[in-house]
Amino acid sequence: MEGKNLDLDRKYKHYPFEIYCAIDSTGSCTELHIDMKEPLYRSEIVDFLRNVKFDKKEIPAGIDKWYFHYLTGFRKKSKSVAARERREQLDIEKLEYGKRILKDSIDEIYIPSDVEDCFSQLDQMLDSKDKSEFKNLSEDEAGGRYHMGLGLWMRNNWALWRGSRLSNYFNKLGIKHPDDMSGIILRSYHRNLNGRDIQLDEQVREYQKK
Repeated sequence: MEGKNLDLDRKYKHYPFEIYCAIDSTGSCTELHIDMKEPLYRSEIVDFLRNVKFDKKEIPAGIDKWYFHYLTGFRKKSKSVAARERREQLDIEKLEYGKRILKDSIDEIYIPSDVEDCFSQLDQMLDSKDKSEFKNLSEDEAGGRYHMGLGLWMRNNWALWRGSRLSNYFNKLGIKHPDDMSGIILRSYHRNLNGRDIQLDEQVREYQKK
């Protein structure tokens, strides 16, 4: 089933949106807020959620309102239209990707060009205390502990998911996944702070074996 869903995602354009609401004691959706990048069928979705009754049995006893946040989406009814929109979307994304990987900044944030440039940016970002704490951890501890903090920041702000000149640099080395990219940056930076050779080629081979 998961494979079929992934296939549909590739074939048809989908319109994702996020729902924030509360289900009250009558099973009604209140305090509704919807975030949509493209507000297609917004009023219809709002009307549906306002009028549908949720099963109150799912709400634990003694709770006045059950708040939830849900990410979902839809595609257009016509498969041919949805497939055409997906092809157009991919063409636009390809053009945007080609532009992004040439930029030295995205969303007003400087994008490093390679691992050495990452070191320069991290040196500017981190104060002496943070660098000392990072440096004095073991290599494995540094990579694990900072994966969801500093590593997450790099993946999001250096556009490793969306595509940037830094992700393109790693792609050319044979590293495709953003988690692996940030892992190499963290490990290399730790070795650099400790005066060790980063052994980039060896790291790349290790990640390619996973």
